[in-house]
Amino acid sequence: MYDCTELHNFENSEQLLIRSTPPVMTDPETKVVTAYYKTNAKDALRLKGLSQEAYKMQWFNPEDGTYTLISECEKTVAGALEIPAKPDSGDWMLLLTAVD
Repeated sequence: MYDCTELHNFENSEQLLIRSTPPVMTDPETKVVTAYYKTNAKDALRLKGLSQEAYKMQWFNPEDGTYTLISECEKTVAGALEIPAKPDSGDWMLLLTAVD
């Protein structure tokens, strides 16, 4: 399903954010991008500086271990993606994976 990426290969990626938002981590090539939304974070997110042309977008629910698909193939526009607001008021992890 996904290639394994060592956690130490990820780095804090504040340069991907347009405004102050949940913490974002990425691998050096921005093939995998994550953002952690705490309970109080609700707003939609805009990421910029993405190097891949398209991403599979999913929400991961840490409470029950399930994934919710946002988009199979969302194309970037000038290296940016609009991420919708999280599904509910709980904790959620956004997962973007590059589509080849």
